[in-house]
Amino acid sequence: MWSVADGKCERTFTGHSDCVNAVAWRFDGKLLASGGDDAKIILWDPKKGERLKTLEGHSYCINCVSFNPSNPTLLVSGSNDWTVRLWDVGTGKELKKFEGHR
Repeated sequence: MWSVADGKCERTFTGHSDCVNAVAWRFDGKLLASGGDDAKIILWDPKKGERLKTLEGHSYCINCVSFNPSNPTLLVSGSNDWTVRLWDVGTGKELKKFEGHR
């Protein structure tokens, strides 16, 4: 995480075992999500730099993650496994899997 004031790195988040392809802030700034080539989504406490949860279900690289702006407990992810998945960030459970991309 970079400080806007002085351009210095404030915190490094360590947890993925491969490349990180996507990050998303929740609108209130209290949660950060990252997804990568390890097919995992990690939810972070950005102030402490601590991992809160790991969401697993994708079978291949995750390319995008995004919080729902009208419901901050929902996160969506897209992957090279040809699925889009909807997650409950409170429980870490997958709510829905959308298939159809090829």
